[in-house]
Amino acid sequence: MDLFVPLIGEYGFPLAITLYLLHRLEQKIDRVTMAVERLPEQLEQNRLPARLAK
Repeated sequence: MDLFVPLIGEYGFPLAITLYLLHRLEQKIDRVTMAVERLPEQLEQNRLPARLAK
């Protein structure tokens, strides 16, 4: 948050809000990326018991 305070005074409120929102969006995109990378493993785990039941 300390990074954003000088930006507000120097470049204006809209730029500071944009940077803040981009920072938050980056964190959410990282979480989505991790979930997508784990998806094949989780699908395989869910499929494995069905194969053993046959």
